[in-house]
Amino acid sequence: MFSFIKFITTYFSEANMNSPEYSEESLPKKKAKNDYFDNLQPISSNPHNFNQINLTENLLTKPACIGEFSLDKSRLPSLGRSQARYFYESSLGNCNKTKISTKLTQGFDKFKKEEKEDEGLLVLMRWILAVSVPNSSLKKSIHESDFIVWRGTITRLMFSCYDNGPNSVGVKVACCKFKGVYFIRELNTKTKIKNENSKTDYEEKMCFAGHKFEQIVTVEDLNMKPNTSQNVDLNSEFVGIFKATLNPPSNLLNSSNLNKFNLFYGAEIDCISSNGQHLEIKTQYKNIGFGKGFPNKALKWWIQSYLASIKHLVIGLHENLQLNRVELIEVNSLFKYFSRENLNSACCFAFLYLFLQTIKSYLDEGMEEDILVAERLPNSNEFNFQLFEKGSEMANNYCVLNEEFKNHCWR
Repeated sequence: MFSFIKFITTYFSEANMNSPEYSEESLPKKKAKNDYFDNLQPISSNPHNFNQINLTENLLTKPACIGEFSLDKSRLPSLGRSQARYFYESSLGNCNKTKISTKLTQGFDKFKKEEKEDEGLLVLMRWILAVSVPNSSLKKSIHESDFIVWRGTITRLMFSCYDNGPNSVGVKVACCKFKGVYFIRELNTKTKIKNENSKTDYEEKMCFAGHKFEQIVTVEDLNMKPNTSQNVDLNSEFVGIFKATLNPPSNLLNSSNLNKFNLFYGAEIDCISSNGQHLEIKTQYKNIGFGKGFPNKALKWWIQSYLASIKHLVIGLHENLQLNRVELIEVNSLFKYFSRENLNSACCFAFLYLFLQTIKSYLDEGMEEDILVAERLPNSNEFNFQLFEKGSEMANNYCVLNEEFKNHCWR
């Protein structure tokens, strides 16, 4: 571990980029009979730190969908596509010709958004339990993967390279190692909680509009038309399970000594095409490419889509919460919007590798089920780490694995 930590702290820590080589004494040491590790070195996602990396290589192999399940109000996974919705292809084009509903705020007064925990990892564990009998091998059940995480968390970690604008809420995750597998669960940051509790009426309507647009352009069956008179329901979801391999950057110092990581993650799928392909649904003000913030948005959309092997996006173009046009675009067409602003997806993949390697290195120094917390504050590129001993007062503040999952008699 120490050689890797020395490398990343020397080359990738904002606070120490110009520091001399670290001594062995400066590296993190375990405190005997204490509930945390002191002096865990931070790492930085600043993209300027990755100049020595080959920015043309894609470190993540093409993600493969290895399972699907549906969720309803019970939040229990049902195997298959029962909650999957089809894209209503007749909605494409100008709305004054397609005659679809254009009111993105219709039903807002009846909308009740239930505040719930970030349950991505939780529902993923429920699916694993549903397909694994007791006394199963956990590694075998998750296709020999190393990390279990939710796609949204991966996206936010990767985008940390460029997430330093006024709208940043930071990132916070809790991680633990169990049966040789590393689990990552996202936590709400203080800024995110504050922003959620102080949204204006217009901001609430903008959030609702995205959900309403999904209702406008999707149907339960291909021979149906959208029913926009129903209340918007956020309880029904269709989820894909993916596996992908993340390779170390080829020209990193000592990269030959670094391992590949197999990632196992879930992703909510907005809808499917008439031939069953996954599609993502987005809304955009005026037109595609409009606004100085669009390059960042385009990069996030591209990362999110690539992680789920999605090739096309359904885009709803609107003004003043009135839908004007629906377009279907290729995900790869987003490249030109973020690349001309010097935003590079390769930096994001390289940082993801360094972040996961750091998690692995720190957790391997402790015992199974110790809790590692990583946090990046808003407007910062630097991640700081805290490691708490299993069962300690601090560790008990963070729930990564529930008892049902841990008590499944895993091998």
